[in-house]
Amino acid sequence: MTPNIAFLTVALIILPQWLLMLLRPHSKSTQQLVDSDIIPFFLLVIYVVCVSRNGVALQIHTTRDIVQIFHTNTIVLAAWSFIGFMSLLIGGWVFNRIQDLTVKVNWVMPSLFATFMIGATTILIIPPI
Repeated sequence: MTPNIAFLTVALIILPQWLLMLLRPHSKSTQQLVDSDIIPFFLLVIYVVCVSRNGVALQIHTTRDIVQIFHTNTIVLAAWSFIGFMSLLIGGWVFNRIQDLTVKVNWVMPSLFATFMIGATTILIIPPI
């Protein structure tokens, strides 16, 4: 699997859970998906595999080293899967607190959407070499 296909696959794995949390928050299937943690675990496995492939090359001494590391396809994929992992973990936590506290979902949707967008747009701030 090429990094481009893997990147798209990770995005297509993350998006359905977020859409369910935003559009069908009271659905039993949404609650089961959030509680299962299957998708975040899968993303974490992708992260570990990608980082282990470049583990020797990850020598960071300056900010330029960091920029160069993020111009490696597998490291960008690792970062993307980690961002997806964290956004689903935090989003799932917020989602479960909404259900526990019986807060109206419409009041919390903007913050839940912001959690998703912060994670999704973080990858865009990587500076060019």
